[in-house]
Amino acid sequence: MAMPRTKRGRKSTLGSTLPEAGRMYTAKEYDRALIAPEDVFESPMAVVSTESMTPEQKLKILKHWEANARDLQVATEENMTGPGASRLGAVRRAIDRLVEMESLDEKSAV
Repeated sequence: MAMPRTKRGRKSTLGSTLPEAGRMYTAKEYDRALIAPEDVFESPMAVVSTESMTPEQKLKILKHWEANARDLQVATEENMTGPGASRLGAVRRAIDRLVEMESLDEKSAV
């Protein structure tokens, strides 16, 4: 019997579809999110809402996502095609929300 999959196609270990906020992320997924957060999370706010990472881990992922989005934005401005539209605005809103919620120093994630 095949295991049910979550919205992004990941296997659910609890036998039901889990929302991003209730999903538990593994160390391997965290490492992957540092490289390509858009491959692990539905949206930047999904990073903020997950309960399986520390605020510092979330901020580090979002800062990587921000750098990726800035690179994509520059490439687009130079008429170079990229894998999709830059989500810089959404990433910035997520960072601002996380910093506000958790009283974090944004510069600490650099």
